[in-house]
Amino acid sequence: MDDGLIESLVESIKAGEKYGRTWDESVWELAKNDAFKKSRKVVRKSHMKSRFRTLQKELKGFNELFNKSGFGWDYMKNAMTASAACWDELLSDNVRSYSTFLLFNY
Repeated sequence: MDDGLIESLVESIKAGEKYGRTWDESVWELAKNDAFKKSRKVVRKSHMKSRFRTLQKELKGFNELFNKSGFGWDYMKNAMTASAACWDELLSDNVRSYSTFLLFNY
């Protein structure tokens, strides 16, 4: 479902259907249809909006981690990379572990 949602929203941005922080209502209908095509599950608009907010939070956390010194990206594995020392420092700060954090949609 996430793939369909993300692809629909990206296409809608390219088509100019996002106004500031809001989306045109037709965008959610298209996203719902795209998600159904990809996952074969019927999804309500409220669920799509909720999932979008969750993806935004995940992206924010990813960006915070990615901007820390010593972290990189492995394009072959779609995974974050860092030395063991970087992970140890991060984990010692009681931050959620991202050592196995995979991002298939980014």
